[in-house]
Amino acid sequence: TIPHTPIKHWTLPAARCGRSLPRAILLLIMRRSSYDTRTAYTITVDPYDAQGGKLYYDSEYTQEVPAEGDRVTVYTGDNFTVYAKPNDSFAVECWVVDSNSAPAANTYQFTNISANHTVSVKWVELEEVSVSIKANPNSVATVTATSGNNTATNTGTNSFTILEGEQVTLTAGTISDTRFKFNGWVIKGDYTLVSGGTGAEEFVIKANENLEITANYTQVYRRIYLENAAG
Repeated sequence: TIPHTPIKHWTLPAARCGRSLPRAILLLIMRRSSYDTRTAYTITVDPYDAQGGKLYYDSEYTQEVPAEGDRVTVYTGDNFTVYAKPNDSFAVECWVVDSNSAPAANTYQFTNISANHTVSVKWVELEEVSVSIKANPNSVATVTATSGNNTATNTGTNSFTILEGEQVTLTAGTISDTRFKFNGWVIKGDYTLVSGGTGAEEFVIKANENLEITANYTQVYRRIYLENAAG
């Protein structure tokens, strides 16, 4: 490909009197006049530790950014995105953009570029966390916690281990004892109320630490009215 170099001036061969410039030169002028004449800027992608993952220039992860870093030419008004693909048990801790920290995400985008920029990624190694579940009382319903292929239940294997940050879905199953109703989840002592009822109740949380989960049930008291049948 021909570099997008701004055109300052043209130096053309002299044409003889009564003759036009050759067709090939005219075509070249027409083609060159369509080239990008905007101001060029440089995006510097700093070196990164490939142990934590890789950076890419595309969302399909086919154009890899060299681990030793790279410099990319962009132009005024362009957008430019870097894509992060963490390795197993790693995540993006943050981006550092022009010496300032930017929030963790698997992409970082410069928009409407009007200056040079630098960008680098910081990885964090994820720790394992445990998830356990039970019901209170334990016999009135089956409750489960699931994350990916992992499942724990109060009536069987009641715990599993996953990487921090993964989502866990809690499900309060159908109540077998109609004297009780679902009354919410207790998660490490923090009471989280979910609407009551006898059907399944779902609640999604993120496992940023070890989770001890209890599905709370309360007994329903019904009033019974007796009629006096005596005449």
